[in-house]
Amino acid sequence: MILDKGIVSDDMGMILANTSDGRLIFILPYNGYTLVGTTDDMQELDENPRVAKEDIEFLKSELKRIFGDNFSFDDKIKSAFAGLRPLLLNEAVEQSKYEEKVKSLKSKDLCRNHVIETAPSGLVSLLGGKWTSYRVMGEECVDSIIKTH
Repeated sequence: MILDKGIVSDDMGMILANTSDGRLIFILPYNGYTLVGTTDDMQELDENPRVAKEDIEFLKSELKRIFGDNFSFDDKIKSAFAGLRPLLLNEAVEQSKYEEKVKSLKSKDLCRNHVIETAPSGLVSLLGGKWTSYRVMGEECVDSIIKTH
């Protein structure tokens, strides 16, 4: 969710770790506004992901726990967006080969690390990772390309 500026100061952010369902919520200054969200919500693959009304309500209810019941978010919400991030299965899940185990996973059970693979054809693939580590991922990927080509 993108909220009005001023929920947090321009030089700080917050992470709410003690939420009702255990997901992390971040509150960050972002291009003159405030970015509020979570990155830990399992979704079906969709060509055009949309923000679920339940997700907005979840974020608002969690923020009210911090800022109080009288704080109104509805007039401060400027926009909302959703995206999908492919996460890698960890080795234990891959080796189990139990489809039911994979179906029952929560996104917090999946690996946040990134992997760089080079195919015999020379194609370099960067898989997984996080928004917060994109610079390291990019640097390692370029280093891999330089080393192998």
